[in-house]
Amino acid sequence: MKTRDNIYLRIFLPFSFSLIFITLVAWWGANELLYRAMENRLSRQIQQTANLLSEGKLPLTRPLLAQLSELLDANVFLLADDNRIILSADNSFASQLNKLIQSVILQRNQQQTHKLSVHKIELNGQPFMFAFKTVDDGSKKYKGIVVLASTSQMQAKAAETGYRLVLIVISILLLLAWLGHRNARKITAPISELAQMAEEIAAGNREIQSHIKQKNEIGDLAQALNSMTLKLKNYEQELVQKSRLEIVGSLAAKVAHEIRNPLTAIKLQIQMLQENANDTQQSGLRSVASEIRRLELIVSTALDQSKPVRLNYAFFNPNQLIEEFVELFKPQMAHRGVEVQVSLQHLPDVALDRNRIIQVITNLVMNALDELKTGGVIRLSSACSQDDKFVEITIEDSGKGIPLEKRTQIFQPFATEKSDNMGLGLSICKEIIELHHGEILISQSQLLGGAKFVIKLPIKQDKV
Repeated sequence: MKTRDNIYLRIFLPFSFSLIFITLVAWWGANELLYRAMENRLSRQIQQTANLLSEGKLPLTRPLLAQLSELLDANVFLLADDNRIILSADNSFASQLNKLIQSVILQRNQQQTHKLSVHKIELNGQPFMFAFKTVDDGSKKYKGIVVLASTSQMQAKAAETGYRLVLIVISILLLLAWLGHRNARKITAPISELAQMAEEIAAGNREIQSHIKQKNEIGDLAQALNSMTLKLKNYEQELVQKSRLEIVGSLAAKVAHEIRNPLTAIKLQIQMLQENANDTQQSGLRSVASEIRRLELIVSTALDQSKPVRLNYAFFNPNQLIEEFVELFKPQMAHRGVEVQVSLQHLPDVALDRNRIIQVITNLVMNALDELKTGGVIRLSSACSQDDKFVEITIEDSGKGIPLEKRTQIFQPFATEKSDNMGLGLSICKEIIELHHGEILISQSQLLGGAKFVIKLPIKQDKV
C-alpha cells in the first residue's frame, strides 16, 4: 500500500534540520571565536608583562613578583645565566618549567632568534601558556623572563559562556521551530480544509463553502472551489428543472391532445345552440362560451411546455385587453365575493401578442383569487412609466402578500407551496414578458396590502 505523502512534514522537517544544522555551525563558530579571542587576549597580556619587566625599570623582588602574579593572575619567573629559575613568587612549577625552558632555548638557538615567544604547555595535566624573553643587557642580574598563565580558567569561562550561548541558541531554535510550524500549518491547514471540501463536493454536498480569505494562491483556490460549488448547484437545479419540464411537457401534450377534441366538440355545440337560443338563454350560453375560451387558454398553456413559445405580434391597446378580461371574469370573481377595481390611464397602442398578454393577466389574477378565499379586492390599473418608455399594467390584491425572501424564487419553475399547483404559471408569465422585451416586477401593495405585480411592456418595438 502506498504511503501518503505528508506536505506538512515535507515542509517542516527540511526546515527544522536546516535550522538545527545552521544553528549548531553558528554556535560552534561563535564558541571557537570566543575562545580564540580570550586566548589572544591572554597571550598579549603575558607578552606585554614580559616586555615591561625586561626593561629593568622595576625592582624585581619576591614581594613585587607576588603582587604582579596576583594582579595578572600569572606567575613571573626570572632566569639566571644558565637559564635556571632564580626568583619567582611561586616555585610550584619551577622544576618542570626548567626542563621546558631548556627545550625552548635549544629550539631558539637552532633558529637563531632571541625574540619574545609564546608557548603552550601542560604542567601536572593542566594547560598553561607562557611568554619567554631573553635579556642581553649585562648590567642585569637575570638573563631571562618567563610569564606563566593558566589557560584552564580561560577555558572554564569559555565553556560557561558557551553553555549560556547554547541555552540562547536552543531558545532561538525553539522559537524558530515554532514559527516554522506556524508557517507550515498556514500552508497545510488550508490545503487540508480544501481537500475535505472537495471530498464533500464529490459526495454531493453543494451547500458547503470555504471561508478562507487569504490573498494568495490558496485563497484563489478557495474562491474557485466556492464558485465551482455554486455553479454545480445551479447546474444540477437546471438539470432537475429541465428534466421535470420535459416530463411535464410530454404529459401536457398528451393531456391537451385528449382534452382538445372534446372541447372543440363542446364549443361547436354551444355555437349551434346560440344560433337558436332566445335572449335569456343567450346570457347563459355566453358564460359557457367564456369558460370554454378559458379552457382553451389553459390547454394552450399546457401545450407550451412541450415547445418554444412563439409570439404573434400586433398593435393593441393594453387597456382594451384589461377591459376584455374584466368583462369575462368579473361575474366569476363577484360570485366568490371579490371586488374588482379598475383604474386605466390613456395608453398608446403597443406591439404585443394579445393572447399571451391575456394569459399573463389571467395567471396573475387567478393567483390572487387563490389567496382571497373569503373575499377581498383585486385592482387592475394601467399607466405609462415616468420615462414614457414603457406601459405598465399593475395587478394588486388585498391578500397577505408574498414574503420578501420568497420573491427572488417565485418566478422559478415548480416554486410553489400549493398542493394542487405545479408552480409553472409565474415562470411562464416571466418568459412571455421577457419575450416582449419587457419585465415583470413584484412588491408589496401600498394601497391594498397584498401582492403587487407590475407588467412593463416597451412602447417602441421594431417588429410587429
